[in-house]
Amino acid sequence: MRRRSKFQIAVAAYLLCQVFCCFERLPDTVSDLPFASFVSACVFDMAAFTHERLVETKRALTFQTQVGLASTDCEVSSGRMRLVVAKQVKRMCWYANDYLRLLRIIPREFHSVNFILCDKDCLEPDRRFLAVTKSRPITAPKNRTASVVPVNVGRHFMHVRRAIYEKLKFEHKIPIAVWRGASTSFCWDQGPVVDRVRNIPECARWSLVTRWSSSNVSVIDVGISRVVQLSPKLQQAYAPYVKPALTVDDLLKFKYIVSVQGNDVATNLKWALASNSVVLMPPPTRESFILESNLKPWIHYVPLKYDTSDLAEKVMYCELNEEKCKQISQAATAWMRNFSSRWRLFRLGATVLQAHLKIMQDLERHAL
Repeated sequence: MRRRSKFQIAVAAYLLCQVFCCFERLPDTVSDLPFASFVSACVFDMAAFTHERLVETKRALTFQTQVGLASTDCEVSSGRMRLVVAKQVKRMCWYANDYLRLLRIIPREFHSVNFILCDKDCLEPDRRFLAVTKSRPITAPKNRTASVVPVNVGRHFMHVRRAIYEKLKFEHKIPIAVWRGASTSFCWDQGPVVDRVRNIPECARWSLVTRWSSSNVSVIDVGISRVVQLSPKLQQAYAPYVKPALTVDDLLKFKYIVSVQGNDVATNLKWALASNSVVLMPPPTRESFILESNLKPWIHYVPLKYDTSDLAEKVMYCELNEEKCKQISQAATAWMRNFSSRWRLFRLGATVLQAHLKIMQDLERHAL
């Protein structure tokens, strides 16, 4: 009998998995929301469906003005509003594979529909247009002009399934609040001076590092694992705040995982919520496909001030109220359970993208 190579076995296992996935139905509820409500929440809000935005969006779709075609110049296109021709998605600089996978799932009639994309880590979508993006600001419904879809899945959702099925129980973990991350977001140019710490969302990550990285509090272990986006002089200033990087497996050994936004949504948030640990974080100001705006403090996470000055106090609260914090961890894990399967994740995302493209298709077909 001829021996099969590891590659052949891997291909066979993948194909078998795809066959079984075809019989898995989408859930009736997603993260405590009915399925239809979840899709509606991911698509831009109908309160933002004003005549002016419809006119601007139709003009961009029809005449390809205001925004440019998908650019191969990644430096220029990063974080910009761009018109994407569905047939040319392969030319995209950022997350092309994820958008291709979403388009393969939806009916072929939508493959020729153009859509406007807020590219890469788009901090502030141009609210003149109805667009698609990876994340968006948590804002009033009338300003929610972007639809969120699951892209950059490999980075943000890679460890979710592992965290959900981790075997180490909450009560057996190390009772320390831990954070490792890069020097992204804002305020780093002010230098590591505690007196300058401000209680505003944009400075949360810098505040966390400045206040706690060099502290002697035994229940807190905070440090920069990667210095980026800083001048050589600032890199030297923050050198004492750099600590050895920790793997996800290392971080999952701790009871309390701190999550703070960087340039975009926090990369560690999804697997941290999915784990048996408790997430401590300031209220999010941006949301991605898991709809962080619907996460409730003291239900899904332990809230912190934006300057993180209450971090030690919240850790001690959890130590004195272990059962309450264990329930918070369980609620967060339940929230993330529907995002543990990549097949289901892309199916949900395709449903959202199809709803968005249906509106774009109607805009192109009908006069306003």
